[in-house]
Amino acid sequence: MTFIPPKEDLASQIGVLYKYVKIDNARLLVRAKSMIKDKSLWFWHVTGQNDKNECKPFVFFGGDGRARYNYFKKDFKEAFPNHPSKYLEKQARKAARKPTVPAANKVYDYWAICCFTTKGNSPDLWKEYAGKGAGIVIEYEAKEGLSIGLASKITYSNKKIKLDILKITEEVCYNIITTKTKRWEHEEEYRMTMRLGDPKIGQNFFFNDVKILSVRLGENLGLEYSKTIQKLCTKNHIPVYQQ
Repeated sequence: MTFIPPKEDLASQIGVLYKYVKIDNARLLVRAKSMIKDKSLWFWHVTGQNDKNECKPFVFFGGDGRARYNYFKKDFKEAFPNHPSKYLEKQARKAARKPTVPAANKVYDYWAICCFTTKGNSPDLWKEYAGKGAGIVIEYEAKEGLSIGLASKITYSNKKIKLDILKITEEVCYNIITTKTKRWEHEEEYRMTMRLGDPKIGQNFFFNDVKILSVRLGENLGLEYSKTIQKLCTKNHIPVYQQ
């Protein structure tokens, strides 16, 4: 996505973000270690978030019959370049008379997000995202010029965003991906967006410019996991605190 969000929406305006990480099994410990040692960030597809209403705009086909016909004609010709033009035009007329709105999961499966917050030690967020204390909170630098500094602030609204299929823009897509309902407003979320190689999976992305300022250990983090994280942080000169 090449759309550049408004500067006031970027994490660089506040300088620091936090990420809550659950660690209650060996697999999650490996992921957490990679976040600290390899500067990796785990992204999950947007349709797999905890808000079932997320990324579900009001989708419709605007314009008149001619506009819809031109849309489908162009779409079919790009998708089936070797098919006869008359056949594709016939199919375009048919589709334009009764256009089918694509399901959200067909549109967003390849987009993935990594979520952060402005809150560094929130009981609610420990409970929701860090295993009720069986995890850690990583504090990241989010200055201008850094990848995490480009994380975008979430807008909280119960009003559905309208998406006209004939007028899809990157700005509209950005608004869809960075809007959640007001019930999540307490999280003060920011997020980064990446494109997945395969749909509906989680994926690690690596950022050379990630800088971890500190790690906070949860009060219910297992002793062996705690020792492992502390040792890794010491090796990488990262301050460690206790919840």
